[in-house]
Amino acid sequence: MAWLRVLPLLLLLRPGEGGRSTISLLKHHFPVSRIRGAFAGSRIPASMRRNLGMRKRTSSGQAGARVAAVVCGAAEECGAVGKRIVLASQSPRRRELLGALGFEFDVRAKDVDESFSPDMPPDQVAQYLAKKKAKASLPSMDPTEVVVAADTVVVLDDLIMNKPESREEAIAMISSLSGRSHRVITGVCIANPDGQEVSFDDEATVTFRELRQDEIEYYVDVHKPFDKAGSYGIQDWIGMAAVTRLEGSYYTVMGLPTARVYATLCDEFGFCCTAPAAEASDFQAPPAFS
Repeated sequence: MAWLRVLPLLLLLRPGEGGRSTISLLKHHFPVSRIRGAFAGSRIPASMRRNLGMRKRTSSGQAGARVAAVVCGAAEECGAVGKRIVLASQSPRRRELLGALGFEFDVRAKDVDESFSPDMPPDQVAQYLAKKKAKASLPSMDPTEVVVAADTVVVLDDLIMNKPESREEAIAMISSLSGRSHRVITGVCIANPDGQEVSFDDEATVTFRELRQDEIEYYVDVHKPFDKAGSYGIQDWIGMAAVTRLEGSYYTVMGLPTARVYATLCDEFGFCCTAPAAEASDFQAPPAFS
């Protein structure tokens, strides 16, 4: 129960401080973050929750539904009250990462032609496709909404490795990555119907150890990476068993450069997470690579 966890805090209060609510006394003596931590996961009156700056979490839903891994509203001081984020992606990884940043958002992905000119430099493809996805969403969006779109490409020897279309192609892709370093580029486009747009890309270099044929086949058959560029996900078994070096952001390889996305949403569009409004996230940090 919450009060059992808060009891040590209450026992530290000095006598003779009646006349104020318990929460007021607690806030007078202890950091709000510590008090919120004591109440985390417990049912407490709504008035007390508001007093502590805590807000109820919203459950995740299907495409088009509200998604919130943790609560972090648009900050009033940033001028984003009443605005909402739309994630133009069905990727479970991007949904997880954007939610772990603390944002509430809707998932609305449009069918987009992801072809590009064969003459386009590989370094430009991810951002180009992210812009296409964002622009496809803008016509149906409310003026108060902001779209976040992204695309990730795996580049080996200046050749882009797309999603595999068969088991054989997946095995061939991972075999070509075995024992070598490759680049992963994630492009992002954040825009609103008023014409404001910020686009960027982020790059990481990933090195695989030499993999045996049976290891490659095991990964493809068990984890079925057919929805992933380059035929692998760094958050999967292969990320722990095969990746020996990572230069750049783990989250860029996973599909969303979270630091730059957060900074852009906060600095350019006014969506900022402030301590009183946010709760601790259940998202676990990835293992570190050296």
